[in-house]
Formats: sequence, structure tokens, C-alpha cells
Amino acid sequence: MDSLVVYTAKGCPYCEKLKKGLKKIGVNFNEVRVDLEKNKKIYESLEKVSGDTSVPMMLVNKKHLLVPGKSFNTIEEGVSLIENFKNS
Repeated sequence: MDSLVVYTAKGCPYCEKLKKGLKKIGVNFNEVRVDLEKNKKIYESLEKVSGDTSVPMMLVNKKHLLVPGKSFNTIEEGVSLIENFKNS
């Protein structure tokens, strides 16, 4: 896996749990805070691409957008998906 971007929101317990899980399996990532008031363009682009604004979203290798409720249903599933990318 070349790169991982994790889109999060301030105060999101799921985001914190995901970041902790990724650190536990040794995955480096860049975090981007999604905030409608502060970075509206990022918020709108995520909604346009995914049809959703749920966080935490993850962008793997600049081409695989993993969206909660669509790509994974639990944080543990999200971490597992990233572990599979890491090992492939």
C-alpha cells in the first residue's frame, strides 16, 4: 500500500477508534479533517464522489475510496480491509 488518507471529523469516536486500530497494525496514514465550515470543498468533493459524507472515510492509493456503511460496517472491518491492502 503506497498511501492512505483517513477523512475524519472533530469529536468522532469512530474516527478515533479507526486511527487507533490502524496504528495498532502499523499503518501510516495522513489525516484530513472534514469540516463543512472550514473546508467546504473537501466536504463537497467527498459527497460528490461517494454520495455520502459519513466519516471515517479512507482513500487507499489515491483510487480506492472506502465509505462506512458501504465498504465496511464496523471499524474492525475497516481496519481489516486496510490490513489486506497492506499485505497485498
